[in-house]
Amino acid sequence: MNTYDMTIGELTVKMVAEARRLGYSEATIWRSWMPLAGMVVKYYKEQGLYKYDPAVTNAFLEKIQNRYEAKEISEPHFKQMRQIIRRLNEFYLTGTFRSDATLRGTQYILSSENERLVDMFVAHQGYEANTREDAIWAVRKYLHYFENRGHRTLADVNMS
Repeated sequence: MNTYDMTIGELTVKMVAEARRLGYSEATIWRSWMPLAGMVVKYYKEQGLYKYDPAVTNAFLEKIQNRYEAKEISEPHFKQMRQIIRRLNEFYLTGTFRSDATLRGTQYILSSENERLVDMFVAHQGYEANTREDAIWAVRKYLHYFENRGHRTLADVNMS
């Protein structure tokens, strides 16, 4: 990626596009990543800055770490912020990002209808974190199999 004078807004838009290209679910993008990235965007605006700079983003992470050490925020929140900041910096420098081992299912890109089915199924089941990720992987793989054989919905599948 050409690291020209990219704004924080441009970076987040391009990061969402890359996440979609890599097969991350809309739920992961909009429920997990973007609220945290939005906090970084807010920090930039509060500083009167718009051009993305990893040093500025790392300064924000340092403030978050200080809040964590002062026990103002929880460890999971700190780790999530650290992860999204690493992703922002990695994406800015390379134009992509590595996928986590816990996102095994992301290689199975689904139609929006089937993506919705996965989200609804997992939300209905109320699984714990590890079980939820395993279920998402299995259901996505199953639906991807049928989509690759021309079945848009499960109703199209028959025994022959």
